[in-house]
Amino acid sequence: MIDALHELKNNIARVEQSHPYLGNDLSSTCDRAISALQDSPFRQYSAEAAEIIKASPQPTRINPLSLAIDKTGDFIIGGLDKMGDGIIFIFRKISRVSG
Repeated sequence: MIDALHELKNNIARVEQSHPYLGNDLSSTCDRAISALQDSPFRQYSAEAAEIIKASPQPTRINPLSLAIDKTGDFIIGGLDKMGDGIIFIFRKISRVSG
């Protein structure tokens, strides 16, 4: 999360340099968030927790109902995507013929 905040701060700094009327309020907000996260007592446990999680993998249980819903959702998304492509194709052909 800290790395993402540093990246966000860099992007904001570039925008603030391009638009000086914005000031540096957003950059300073990112600085405060970064320092708060770095001073957090939970940060010291995050590395240890990550190692514990990697060391003891537990089998994942797959719920058949959620698996069926996910697959159905994928089919619906794919179908809607194809329908959208077909509609765009038709309107492009109409615009080329009429234009």
